[in-house]
Amino acid sequence: DNTWSKARSQQWVRLQNPDRNRQHAALYSEYLCPNGSIVGDAAEARAALRAGGHYSLKDRYR
Repeated sequence: DNTWSKARSQQWVRLQNPDRNRQHAALYSEYLCPNGSIVGDAAEARAALRAGGHYSLKDRYR
């Protein structure tokens, strides 16, 4: 239906084993919390997902 589902928990939890949960670590570091900072809003997160990574990291992969 093209909508976001509600999170099971409102609490943010640090990844315990990023090697085992690489997809979660990639979402964190390349899309939702680039440079260790949370994106400003949902629109910025969606833009990062559509672009294949957050705009602030583009120079890192060139």
